[in-house]
Amino acid sequence: MPISVKCSDCGKSLKAPDALAGKKAKCPDCGAIVPIPKAALDAEAIDDEPVSKPKPKPKAKAKPKPADDDDAGMFDDLADYEAEAPIDQSATRKSCPMCGEKIAKSAAKCRYCGEVLDPALRKKAKRKSSSSSSDDELTGVDIALCVLCSGIACIVGIVALCRGQSSRGGKMIGISLLMQFIWGGINLLIQQMAKN
Repeated sequence: MPISVKCSDCGKSLKAPDALAGKKAKCPDCGAIVPIPKAALDAEAIDDEPVSKPKPKPKAKAKPKPADDDDAGMFDDLADYEAEAPIDQSATRKSCPMCGEKIAKSAAKCRYCGEVLDPALRKKAKRKSSSSSSDDELTGVDIALCVLCSGIACIVGIVALCRGQSSRGGKMIGISLLMQFIWGGINLLIQQMAKN
């Protein structure tokens, strides 16, 4: 008869086979070590007379388990999750240098704070961030386009905004609108001078 056990961490009701009595097993749901209690045996009186064996009872068909009882019987066999000794956490875990949380020693990135721990990935992330920051800066061609062809530069700025280059797109739209006003003022000044 299986031994009923409740996980102390997640609270799931589990059933362990009699062979695991007095041992420890891992909870298949949360991975916590669950001690399996020894089965209590009824004491029998020892007589000098031989005890006749009881007749075997016919086996009853197993009743289907109710659908609403999620936890009971879900993990009928904990034999696959047997743990003889507790796992040494210091051998498999280390502290994150940024947030101090315990993470796997082989982790390339902290799952709590997002800090990149692998040197190769860190270089790649730096390269990506430096290239993305250079994409947001205006080049000489962008400035010349804003000054000479402000309408086209405004369209290029909108496209840059759509591509996620908000700094570059905003600067191009701003400079091109400013140049529209400046060129309009120069045009008005030239027309006034031509009339005089």
